[in-house]
Formats: sequence, C-alpha cells, structure tokens
Amino acid sequence: MAAPTFAVFPPAPSRSEGQEDFNQAADTFAAALPPFALKMNLAITWMAETMTAVSASQSAAADSASAAAQSASNANTAKLAAQKAVTDASAAGAQQVQLAKDQVALATSAKGEAQAAAQAAGAATGLPSQRIPHTFLKVRGDGVIGWGARDQIGQVVMAVKAQDASYIQTGGVYLQSSYPELYPIIGKLPTPGVYSFQGVTNTSAYTVLDMATDGKGTWIAAVSDTTGTSTSVLGYVLRSVDDAKTWAPISVRRVRVQAVGYVNDTWVVVGGHYDTSNKNVAFSISVDGGATWSVGDTNSNLRVFDNRARLVLETSADGGLVLTGSDLDIYNKWTMWTSLFLNAPSGSQWSAYAAAGGLVQIDAGAAGAARTGAYNIVVTTLGRMSRGLVTTAGTSVGNAVNTGVTADLKAIGSKAGTVIAVGASGTIIRSTDDAATFRPSAVSGTPDFRSVEGVGGGVWIAGTSTGVLWISLDDGFTFTETTPSGLATAVTRIKAAGNTVALNGGASIRRSESLYSYDQNTQFIVPAVAAPSGLKTFIKAREAA
Repeated sequence: MAAPTFAVFPPAPSRSEGQEDFNQAADTFAAALPPFALKMNLAITWMAETMTAVSASQSAAADSASAAAQSASNANTAKLAAQKAVTDASAAGAQQVQLAKDQVALATSAKGEAQAAAQAAGAATGLPSQRIPHTFLKVRGDGVIGWGARDQIGQVVMAVKAQDASYIQTGGVYLQSSYPELYPIIGKLPTPGVYSFQGVTNTSAYTVLDMATDGKGTWIAAVSDTTGTSTSVLGYVLRSVDDAKTWAPISVRRVRVQAVGYVNDTWVVVGGHYDTSNKNVAFSISVDGGATWSVGDTNSNLRVFDNRARLVLETSADGGLVLTGSDLDIYNKWTMWTSLFLNAPSGSQWSAYAAAGGLVQIDAGAAGAARTGAYNIVVTTLGRMSRGLVTTAGTSVGNAVNTGVTADLKAIGSKAGTVIAVGASGTIIRSTDDAATFRPSAVSGTPDFRSVEGVGGGVWIAGTSTGVLWISLDDGFTFTETTPSGLATAVTRIKAAGNTVALNGGASIRRSESLYSYDQNTQFIVPAVAAPSGLKTFIKAREAA
C-alpha cells in the first residue's frame, strides 16, 4: 500500500474567544479527531509492512548471492565435462562415421528388396509395374489393368504440347494399326481430300440458276431455258439420278424455273413470268423424284415477276419451304420471306413477311439464304443480314444482324453448327451461335466471292466471280485458294452430298468426288480442330502403356 498522508488540523478553540466563536472552533476541531485516528492506524500498519518487506528483500539478496556462487561452480563443472566429451568424440570419430555409412547401405538395400517384393506381388495379381505420371489405375477395354489417363479415347484437348504418347495432334494422317482403338471411332468421319472438278453431260445451253439434291443420288438444277408466251410458259429443269454425273432436261409447264428446293420427299420449283391476267402459276411440285411435275394451284396467292428476281429456296424448322428474293408479290405486297405449307397438296398456302421489324429488303440480283437450327438467315447488299424464325404456321420473328461488314454479301451456308457468309472484296464472316454474331475469317487478297458450301468434316468451299475456288479445312477459320473449278465464269452455286460436290456457273455444271490423298486401306485422317494462337489440339488416341 502507499504511504498514508495526514491533512492539516483546524485551529484549536481558545478561551479568549467569545462564547459563540469558541463553540464553533471546538466543534470543527472535535470533528477532525476521528479521521486523524483512522489515518494514524493506517500509518502504523504501513510502517510494519514496510519493515517486513525490507527484511524479506535482505534475505532474498543473501539467497541470490549464494545461488550465484553455486551457478558459477556448476558452470565450471560443465565446462570440464564438455572438454572431456570433445576429447572422447575426437577419439571415436572415425568409428562413428563408418557406422553411419553402414546404416545408409543397409537402408538402401532394404528399400530395393521391398520394391522388388511389391512389384512381384503386383505382377502376380496383374498390376502394372511402374506408374506413369498424370495417370491412375483403370481396367482397359481389353480387360488388362493399367495406368490410364482421365480423358477418353477420341476426346480432344487444347494444350501447348501433348500430355503423353497416348495423345496425337489433330489434322494428320496415321496408321490404323497404330491406333486400333481410335480408328473405329473417328476413321469413318467425312474427311477432306483433293477435289478435281470435271464437266458433266448437260444438254441445256441456258444458264443454270439453282441446284439442289435430296442426298440420295437425285439432283435437280433450275435453268433459264423457256419457250412459249407470257400466258403459256414452258420451263425446264435438269435432272440427275446418278449423283450428278449425267443430267437430262425435264419440262415444267407454265413455270419459268428460277429456284429449286427439296423437303419431306417433295421437290418444289419456283419461278414465273409477269402476266397481266394474273393467272400465272409461280411454282410446281414433284413427288416422284423430279420425273414429273404438277402445276401449282392457279388460285395461289404467290406471284413472281419477271426473271430478274434472285430466288433462294430453303427449308424451315418445321418442315416447310422458305422462299427468299426480290420481285415477289403476294396479294400485291412486296415481301422478303414466304413460307409454304407442303401438307396442302394444292400448294396455295403461302404466307408473306414484309420487309419490316428488323427484316431487310432484298435487292434485285443480290440475295443468299440458309437455315441454321430454328432460324432462317438472309443476306443481301451492304453487309445486311436478317435472322428470322419462319414456320408454316405463319409466325416470324425477324431481327437485323450486325455482321460487322459493309461489303455486299452474296451467299450464306450452314453446316454442323457453323454459319459462313461470303461476299465482295474478300469478305468471309463466320458464326457458331446460330448467326447471332459474326467474326471475319482469314483470307488473302480481295476475291469476289459468290457462293459457299459446307462439305463436312470441317471442310468449306467458296466460289468466286472468276471461277476460282477457295477451301477451308479448319471449319471456316481460314480459307486458301485451291483446286480450279474449271469454270471461266462465276461459281454461283455449290452443293455437297456425301462424297460428291457439284457446282455451276453459266450453263456449266461440274462435279468432283473427294480424291483422298492417303491410303484408306491402311491409314486414316484425324480432322484438324482449330485452336487459339499459341495452342494446339490433341486427341486421345490410345490407352497409356
């Protein structure tokens, strides 16, 4: 406790004071006595405690001095013991080092014997002897337990280099015998080869305007060969039943054929000639593979004016046909989209979609159309594009697409989820999201593209105004000039079915089958898969050894 302090006492009363002053001073003095007595007792207690603490400190100091002397003695003893230990260790050093070496040798020998025993035990149960990095134990297809990667045979990965020898780079030719597990999976896919286009038999001297195939060996081409008057037009199509090798003319009465389409085992041709009597039939239908054609309903509301219209027929998502072009009239209404009910035998059910609500007006002589997923896509001049949901129910939602280009777009194609549009000044744009957005493809120079078609297996072919063909083997990322088409005029249509590619320009039709540049009996090709700059694509080709 702290040392107590005493307050100053008030003055004592004096008999010389008057009675009143004396009483007051006496009261004050008497009131100060009890606190003083309490403080005095505290002071006495503090003095006693302080004297005890001083005595204890004196004793502790004496004890500390004694302990210090003992510590000094102990330190000297330890010093002597350490000096003796150093002397003993020096004498026995060589013996201790040799003993440590012997222990290491024994441990190494025991490790080797344990590993050998473990491998022998694993081999007896069919386990592989050594683990391969980045793998785990699995039962392979042949029933053998081995180290296997997490990827499955045929799975494609992107990396800077192959993970191990069980992966091979895409875009190469490999022996079937080296990869017996991969070949059955990927060896039968459509594969790019070399195309050599040859002329085919065509008895028509008129311009081929359009071409389509049912994918089963029958091809129909629309030609501009017409005779007759405006009220009695006799048109023709060219028909092939041997996969585009030979063609023969078939008459299509009262239709000046300009576009041809195929859907649900039904062929439809569309065309026309301006008729002031308004009785001209603008389409015909064939249900026997194009051998004979039925005249469309004279009460149809569809009119196609003149032969200046650029018409394209494509399928709709629900099994109808979509007609795209200029110079069309339905009830005297200029249109861009039209859709046909194929379940109506008369063919009179056509629905009009005006150039509004995001749809673009097709300019005469400049139009291209395709279908991807549920959407029908139309391209035209100045980089304009529309993407619409068109059905036989007569509903349409059209939206203008920002293509990012201003050059005239001449054609568009869709294959396996990829959409590619081509046009003037070397323009090729590519989409993989149902034509919602586009990015430019790599092209050298400024060729005037007029047509494009996806062949399959990531192969695309584009035709130009000078008859030159460009090819892409990486699903449209890049295009390079390739095999000549053999045409001296623009390649206006390219169509592919299976292993056959046909194209036309002017009055000529040319055909090629893919001529594979490897031995299909012993080898197979892994199609190229595009990867971002700095990365490569590899495919899991076999199980780890």
